[in-house]
Amino acid sequence: MNQQSDKPDADASGTLENATIVQKPGYGRDALCLLLIIATAFVLRLIYILQLRDNPYFDTPVMDPLYHHDWARAFAAGETFWDQAYFRAPLYPWFLGVIYKIFGVGNFMAARIVQISLGSLSCGMLYLVGRLVFSRSVALIAGLTAATYWIFMYFDGELLIPVLIIFLDLVLLWLLLWTGDKIKPLAWGVCGLALGVSAIARPNILLMAPPLVVWIFVMHRPRWRRSFGYAFCLFLGTIAPILPITIRNYAASQEFALIATQGGVNYYIGNNPDSDGKSAVIRGDPGAWKPCYQAQIDRAELALGRQLKATEVSQWYFQMALRFFRTQPSKALNLTLKKLGYFWSHYELWNNQDMRFVAEYHTPIARWLPVGFWLVGPLGVLGWCLCFARARRLFPLWGFVLIYMTSVVLFFVCARFRAPVAFVLVLLAAHAACWLVQSVRRAQWRKLTLAAFVLIVMGLIAARTPENIDEHMFQQHQATGMRLRYQKKFPEAEVILAEMTRRADAVGEPLEARVWLALALSRVEQDKHQQALAPLQRALEIRPAYPEALGLYGYVLTMLGRDEQALDPFQAMVDYDPDDAPARLNLTRVLLGLHRGREAMPHLIRAVEIDERNARVFVDVAYTLCDQDRRSDALMLLRAGVERFPENAALATALIRTLAESPSIAARVEAVRIGETACERTRYDDARILAATAEAQFSINRPEQAAGMAMQALEVARRHGLTELSTEIEQALNRYESGNTP
Repeated sequence: MNQQSDKPDADASGTLENATIVQKPGYGRDALCLLLIIATAFVLRLIYILQLRDNPYFDTPVMDPLYHHDWARAFAAGETFWDQAYFRAPLYPWFLGVIYKIFGVGNFMAARIVQISLGSLSCGMLYLVGRLVFSRSVALIAGLTAATYWIFMYFDGELLIPVLIIFLDLVLLWLLLWTGDKIKPLAWGVCGLALGVSAIARPNILLMAPPLVVWIFVMHRPRWRRSFGYAFCLFLGTIAPILPITIRNYAASQEFALIATQGGVNYYIGNNPDSDGKSAVIRGDPGAWKPCYQAQIDRAELALGRQLKATEVSQWYFQMALRFFRTQPSKALNLTLKKLGYFWSHYELWNNQDMRFVAEYHTPIARWLPVGFWLVGPLGVLGWCLCFARARRLFPLWGFVLIYMTSVVLFFVCARFRAPVAFVLVLLAAHAACWLVQSVRRAQWRKLTLAAFVLIVMGLIAARTPENIDEHMFQQHQATGMRLRYQKKFPEAEVILAEMTRRADAVGEPLEARVWLALALSRVEQDKHQQALAPLQRALEIRPAYPEALGLYGYVLTMLGRDEQALDPFQAMVDYDPDDAPARLNLTRVLLGLHRGREAMPHLIRAVEIDERNARVFVDVAYTLCDQDRRSDALMLLRAGVERFPENAALATALIRTLAESPSIAARVEAVRIGETACERTRYDDARILAATAEAQFSINRPEQAAGMAMQALEVARRHGLTELSTEIEQALNRYESGNTP
């Protein structure tokens, strides 16, 4: 046994095929290395999480994180989230639910602290895997690289599955590599258990099972009987955590679903004529997870004309994807090759948040950590090639990369699906880097030439940026700006949206009108009315008949005292939709403000015809006009309202009170006449009209009649439970009974 713990158990190129994988001595140094890696990973991740707190999605998850949060919340509360076969594998929501149960539902900081702890342990686990099959140097480089790889930090800080998947897969790989050719049936059962647990987090790992059976027979040939026993132990271990899920699914929906039923939908998402191979949606589906889930079911049921079980929905989508391959084989092949290119691109494809946006606006530490797939990808492929010098022993490593990559490319590619492979590639890249150093020292130029060829080819592939990429992050700017507005963080929303519009103008990218409207709204909420004009004008250039923008434009103009200009957008709103009552009311207010009451009246009357609740506007506007010493305009408005809506008590009351307060004795007499008529019409059962009529009588020196009418009003008000009005009437009654004339 090699006593120099810093040297690998084979030479640097891994040419000793029959070298036994054993744990090297030097456990104290290994413990220090492990502690260094875990501590470095945790400190960096903690800084990252603390910086992430100002992200508007930190405590308001959306899309997949919201799905996991909702399920975890239900789990923590002991409620049923799915009453049929699981649509997605349940382990991560259960894991998150346990955190909620311990630290409180919705404790997002606690959840992230637990996750970064697990992510830090994954970095340590990578060291253990590397130490088992390579040298301490390789393992240390790999562990520290994973600790400083900021994309791993990103996923450790999100309510997403990779943080759990990566740890479970590394445990599986360590167990497989440690077990190898050992005569330990129990060890193979434990390997199967790790495989099964990982599968109930993400089922695609089960694609490893058949190759692992073949590997067992290769490692233990020619002892076929023993190999059968080990394979059976692997099977038993694998099925142990899965079987309860399968039984539960059958009990819930009377259908066979091994773990989850989303396989068909996901396969179709990545394999249909409209797929781009990287977007996690079907064209036309809504963005939120619940409506999207229902839309996917509705599509299948509409196609088959009957209600479907979850597994039938999945089967229909599988069939539609296979039909795409049959009917458009050339396009399907091109799509598959495109997805393969996506997988090996340096670009981190996102489908919840753009990681570049998070780094730019929220987590400065990410910008100081340069390691990325541009380096890990090419070096990892070189390390993968070097594994074939010990192909049998290292199958779990190179086989995992190949099989897991295939499982991703078969569906659709994004950064979080690639993350488990990227973690293993970090180890292989570290192996390749150490091999390159030693090969240079040994002047092995022929091997180095072949290695350079691999690195150049993979470097060129990795350097490619996928097509149709949102280089300027317009989509994430828009989503974040809207989210900040929803959270009433208007200054922050303005910053994000203004930066988006600046970038769009710089590259000549047209934006949707609603983006300019959102920027304007953010400024209006901060009373920046003058600055809101420009984005509103841009919105209306893009979409002239945009009701929300027209309404806001008119409002801003009135706030700036430009009522004449405000007429145009409000009139445009009415022209666009004649039955838009708020638009007519806005136009009414502006016309009245410009002393154009006769023009305003038809719009106000039409607004009340559309919705009688708008009759209150007659009253509000009339009182405002009175405050402006425009009593004649107020009376004209109220008379027109009462004439058009004689049954409306609020209008009648306002007209009676306005006339009663007039300096003209004739107007006050008219108030009494209108009041008595209204009282008769309402059978003396409307307390407001009775009280207003009493006030009118008192205004023409009839205190006794006013007191009597007020007594009736008080009785009616008390009967109808109008406490505030009763108090007002009591005060007026005291005044009437005192005989003090107005």
